[in-house]
Amino acid sequence: MQSSSLYIHYPFCKKLCNYCDFYKKTISPKQSYKDLEKGINTHFNSLISLIDENGAEPLNTFDTIYVGGGTPSLWDEDGAKFLSDFFNDKSLKFNSNLEFTMEVDPGAWTENGLKAWSEAGVNRYSIGLQSLNSDFVKIMDRSHDVGDSIKTLKYFHDSKCNFSVDLMLGLPYSIEKKRRIEDEIDMAMKYGPSHFSVYILKTRNNYPHNSNLPDDDYVSDEYLRVSRILRSYGFDHYEVSNFGLPGLYSKHNQKYWKAETVHALGPNATGFLRLPDEKAIRYQHRPSNTGVTQESLRSEDLKLEKVYLALRTSTGLDLNDHFRPEKLQHLILKWKELQYVKSFTKDNLILSPQGYLMIDSIMDDLFKAGVL
Repeated sequence: MQSSSLYIHYPFCKKLCNYCDFYKKTISPKQSYKDLEKGINTHFNSLISLIDENGAEPLNTFDTIYVGGGTPSLWDEDGAKFLSDFFNDKSLKFNSNLEFTMEVDPGAWTENGLKAWSEAGVNRYSIGLQSLNSDFVKIMDRSHDVGDSIKTLKYFHDSKCNFSVDLMLGLPYSIEKKRRIEDEIDMAMKYGPSHFSVYILKTRNNYPHNSNLPDDDYVSDEYLRVSRILRSYGFDHYEVSNFGLPGLYSKHNQKYWKAETVHALGPNATGFLRLPDEKAIRYQHRPSNTGVTQESLRSEDLKLEKVYLALRTSTGLDLNDHFRPEKLQHLILKWKELQYVKSFTKDNLILSPQGYLMIDSIMDDLFKAGVL
């Protein structure tokens, strides 16, 4: 039996940021978690049924757990106790080297709560900074300020915790306000993060600052600068949006990038269930707790997904699993000229940071060449 992973979704936030499209709600002053807890138990029963109905690997030992949101640090001591009891009640087992991550927002945590989460097994934290520039924190409509961010970074540094930080690129008014992402990285680096997740802002049609977003050339340059800066600090650019110190990559996220099973619980949480015969099911719990929606992936769908995900990582694409390398020669020459390729052998293709930016174009080339 293979070990597996679990994602748990906490849907509440202090404030709904103007750019965020995740399923979430504002937290009330005296929030009751009865519906959330009941829902998680209902989702667990649905998950067991889904596994049994499809002949998938039964629930076994977990080697990663990720509590995301929303803002799960708001769940505080109540959440730590609920999940500890839930794991015991369901007789869930964990590997001795379990990676247990929880997302934390600045200004949305208590020291007692974090201690309770550590006692419950959390040993890695992901801090949603997004920016360390006060102008951009306000533009993004965050519920915290830079002072909250520094306080949070200092706490995790002083507590000798393993933690990652999130930064966001391509923010509105970046050109007008002359954002210097270098300064923000240097500031964060003083507190010893082991990992950075760096995302390019993607907006919906009614985003209030759409007319003030920087152009593609600016965003590309900013992304490549961040890659150079973090690599100069000793971080590996090991996935399109992720940078880790050696040995401190996100084990949980690597499960997604390898198209492995990641179970999910919580309102609107999405899970991925690998099946025999190179098939899979992507499922999503309905927020109303009335079941799950499912998408079946055939072997050819799964192959396509694995190609796309592998191209996003520094491990690269194993060509023997997917292609006859000679079919790619003309494309490789083209991509090399465009500086999209970091390395290429008869067995493996690894993209450069410039190539990461162009993955959709690279996938389009593969389709047009008839090799997908």
